[in-house]
Amino acid sequence: MTVNLITGKGGSLHVTSGDMGAIQAGVLGSGNYLLANADGSYPTVTMKDANNINVPVMNLVLAGRYARVTAAETVQVASGESGKNRNDILCLKYARDDKNVESLSFEVLQGTPSTSTAADPTIPAGSVLNGDATVYFPIARIPITGITVGTPVQLFSTRNALWDSVTLYNAKGFFVQRVGMM
Repeated sequence: MTVNLITGKGGSLHVTSGDMGAIQAGVLGSGNYLLANADGSYPTVTMKDANNINVPVMNLVLAGRYARVTAAETVQVASGESGKNRNDILCLKYARDDKNVESLSFEVLQGTPSTSTAADPTIPAGSVLNGDATVYFPIARIPITGITVGTPVQLFSTRNALWDSVTLYNAKGFFVQRVGMM
């Protein structure tokens, strides 16, 4: 059958992560978003030292998949080379195995050292929404100049509220719209 009543009782387990991802992508957008903390602030990725990235507690929506970092994590980055520039990209790597078990892990994609301007490494193509088994979600660029690691640069959008405006009523020539946080 090609039509499934996802939120209705079907007599068997039938709600999949793909179903939830599709609805969340439809409501929030198909992009990658950092969600605000309860106090409205946004967590930021920082460097602990020259070889360790600190990923704080955060909430993300990645192509409709909700992900939570529940405790700060440390991710290693390779040392730079004297006289060379490099950009590395901190990613969350989505993987789905042959039994459809999904997982996320942090991975650093290393750029190519260069004596000129550093370029980002190529992020492998893929889409969770299209059913790809491996997808990389870029979180932050780690600029490295020689052996000095710079400040991580955020590579995702932020979301504080679901909508900036909502049409509440639009009929018979009368229009009511709410603008601002809901």
